[in-house]
Amino acid sequence: MIEVAVFPERPFTSYFSGNTVQICPVGALTSIPYRFKSRPWDLEQVETTCTLCAVGCRVAMQSSAGRVVRFLGIDTGPVNQSWLCDRGRYGFEAIHAKDRLTEPLLRQEGELSPVTWNDALGEVAAGIRQALSSQGPASVGIIGGARLPNEDQYAWSKLARAVIGTDNVDAQLGDGLPAELVASLPQATIDDACSAKAVIVLSGDLREELPVLHLRLRTAAAHDGLKIIDLSPVPTSLADVAAAVVPGRSGEAASLAEALVAPEDLVPEVGGVSTSAVAAARAVLSGLAGSDVVVVLGRTSVSESGESLAAAAAVLVAGLEGVRVLPALRRSNVRGALDMGLAPGMLPGRVTLEAGREWYEEQWGTVPRSAGLDTRAMLEAAAAGALRALVLVGADPLVDFPDRDLATRALEAVPFLVAIDTLPSASAQLADVVLPAAGLGERAGTTTNIEGRVSRLSQKVVAPGLARADWVIASEIAERLGYDLGFDHIEGIWEEIEEVAPAHRGATVDAVYGRSGSDGVVIPVGAVGLGQIGSGPNNKAISKPLDPIATPGIDSVNTQGAPLSTGAAEISSGDVAESMEIEGLITSTPSPVPELLAESVTLPNGAQRPQLVTFDASRWPAPAVPLADSYSLRLVAFRSLYDQGTLVQASPSLERLAPSQQLHMRPKEVEQLGVVSGDRVRIRSARGELIVPVVADERVPAGVATIGLNLTPVDQPGATSLLDSDEPAQMVRVETVED
Repeated sequence: MIEVAVFPERPFTSYFSGNTVQICPVGALTSIPYRFKSRPWDLEQVETTCTLCAVGCRVAMQSSAGRVVRFLGIDTGPVNQSWLCDRGRYGFEAIHAKDRLTEPLLRQEGELSPVTWNDALGEVAAGIRQALSSQGPASVGIIGGARLPNEDQYAWSKLARAVIGTDNVDAQLGDGLPAELVASLPQATIDDACSAKAVIVLSGDLREELPVLHLRLRTAAAHDGLKIIDLSPVPTSLADVAAAVVPGRSGEAASLAEALVAPEDLVPEVGGVSTSAVAAARAVLSGLAGSDVVVVLGRTSVSESGESLAAAAAVLVAGLEGVRVLPALRRSNVRGALDMGLAPGMLPGRVTLEAGREWYEEQWGTVPRSAGLDTRAMLEAAAAGALRALVLVGADPLVDFPDRDLATRALEAVPFLVAIDTLPSASAQLADVVLPAAGLGERAGTTTNIEGRVSRLSQKVVAPGLARADWVIASEIAERLGYDLGFDHIEGIWEEIEEVAPAHRGATVDAVYGRSGSDGVVIPVGAVGLGQIGSGPNNKAISKPLDPIATPGIDSVNTQGAPLSTGAAEISSGDVAESMEIEGLITSTPSPVPELLAESVTLPNGAQRPQLVTFDASRWPAPAVPLADSYSLRLVAFRSLYDQGTLVQASPSLERLAPSQQLHMRPKEVEQLGVVSGDRVRIRSARGELIVPVVADERVPAGVATIGLNLTPVDQPGATSLLDSDEPAQMVRVETVED
């Protein structure tokens, strides 16, 4: 037995430990989740995309005997360059979790009981009809969709607008950025950020939220001369390689951005930040053109408003001419969801509801007349009795929404609740109908990463039990409401997207699903520096798709012993007949486009293809932030790579890695409380209170406290019980706990 030795007293706790196994040149190392599961010659493999965060790493998914047994990174130049974080590498275990949802459930006599799909879908249609007849389309809402492939998202967007008639759709659960902002910002790729002269990081800790992006930026800073300016409220994991660290106060990002780009004689005072820190950041930018700079923009804290980050982005884009922005959105396919119109006031293809109404009325028949509600507004409406039906599409507001009190009141009050998911979530336990969905590796399609790169998702195994793809569920609901969405296969949906969605014009089925699309297609196609089909590092064209078999560390061959295709699915010859019946399987020969779809993609007479939404700095004023009194601290709520969320806890290799719930404060402020690290303290906010251990942490600025989200079991109070989603910044008081 061989043991890998590390430095004494320093455990091997890297978020990228699985790469050590993959790059072993002789294959002597084996990870525990794969050990004894298969021999290399028994493996079948497809190339697909990881959906455990929004970076969109390309991976080889390997299976044996109908079960996924291993993920390996693929050397895709523009994205992950063969690297994977451990969550992405081992999170596949959730595919075969023991408690997967495998059949529809209907609440009968207070309990969720198995029923047929026909009965469950009939109940969903009846519940939506009841809401429509009582209070109209505005009384129906759809939350979620960020986990879905693009095609499924488009189907749900079309179902909401053209069938139900509601614009109450939102894939972001109160922890993202405004959809119109994301769609309109000057777009940067990951390669752009790594090859820039300077990167301004205004987001949460990328190591926790987008680990491979963190790794690539860190490498560029350490070896390629990239200068990083860290503006996050608490210094992130990039701080030790950053050229300047300027921890601005949560909720005041716009003021900090103004100080960064203002003329020398007009630099404003920024509360909570030393003048020397601001000067150091300005020195990094001195002499650089805006085109030399990329901004990585995300939510610096879930306990602050997304509008404050939008205001900061407006300042930076206006002040640094030519600057590009890379949105640091953490949810797996949230960029795709926004592109597919799963956001109030936005239609598929990065156009607003107002600008695209005439076009989409020609294409779909009808669209809502006014913008709808976001997640917070939908939950408030449900709690007040104004929302009569709510559909959760791969969403768990009780756990993920940053206001547990509001989410609880809303889900308990809404008359009709539907949950569509792969695993039984806390929110699904309250639903009237629960529908089982196919998950990663069980359906084909595409996903869109943070840079707007559309890449393939491949099917490798069959979904358990009676689980169905989400686009199929949407189509079935539409049929029971008297409307045909016109979809009968995945490629047909993408053909409609390419024809209808303005930003996706030119991203053809062949470009996205074909062999030339191994590296994906950056949307919009044809933009300067973007949209290079089959592009490699620095957008250089490559002559052929990357072969996962030739990637270092990938040691499998298919059952015929030949190199594997990079096509959407790879199936042994003995399985072909059965595999053709799998829902959504991409075949080598596309099925004919149905008549309804052919009509829907015909260019309409009279209606003009709408223009993409354009950036307007005046659209994003900075919100007013209440001043903290001398007894309060500004709370920064952050995400962790490992947490108590459903997917992590369904993966045996990851479930024990979530850190414990703690409050981090500056050592001097801990001392002033009369406690030491490890002692319990009480945190009070206007929303609630929580008792947790405190940790003295030198990295935390004065007047700030930090706490992690989703670090307690779902049945216990956690950090979201402190948060009020309506506040631009969260103020708390910390007190000692009497024994």
